[in-house]
Amino acid sequence: MHNLTKRNKIRKIVMIGLFFMLCVLGLTTQAKAAKKYTITSKTKPVNVKYTKNRTYNSKTKHYYLIRSYLEKLEKDGGGTLVIKKGTYNITNTLYIPSKVTIELKNGVKIKKKMNTGTNKLKASNVLFAFAPSSKTKKKNKVGGYKSSRDVVINGKGTVTINLGNEKAAIGMLMLHNRNITISNIRFKNMYGGCFVGVSASKKISINDCRFVGHKNING
Repeated sequence: MHNLTKRNKIRKIVMIGLFFMLCVLGLTTQAKAAKKYTITSKTKPVNVKYTKNRTYNSKTKHYYLIRSYLEKLEKDGGGTLVIKKGTYNITNTLYIPSKVTIELKNGVKIKKKMNTGTNKLKASNVLFAFAPSSKTKKKNKVGGYKSSRDVVINGKGTVTINLGNEKAAIGMLMLHNRNITISNIRFKNMYGGCFVGVSASKKISINDCRFVGHKNING
């Protein structure tokens, strides 16, 4: 009888311990759940420091808006950015980190612009680059498929990326990436650049996209 009571006590302690472990695991899973952010063309940057930057103005506001959320997702370790219907004028490169999904809603128009409205910020010719913003500041180059991975950009309905016939503009640039999927986007108006540039990358999927209106610099 004494041994039976002792075994019951041990069993009870073990069950309580298992219950505690399951609760901790559940909380950990919730804490690591991927973040999801939704923005419109009128949303302000999540990092308010950008709105105080001298280069933040009516021409660069969408660049800083999307940049701030991509940097936030990099710190989060991935997640989803939903961009709602509207026109977004982008002057400088937007760097996409790993494990990020960008969902472009019906009616989204992303336009490449080369006028920043200030001489303190020079526009760049690449619209989207598949690399974390933090690594672009380092001197060492990224190689061996160690740049951004597991990225999805998906258009829902009619979605347009318009390079605006800006000279040598590039819509999307992939270098040393892997597991990238681009779907249902209409690219247009390329002048001497390229809609999608891919080099030294693997497992790249481009599905149900259209490419219209392109010309070479020399005619």
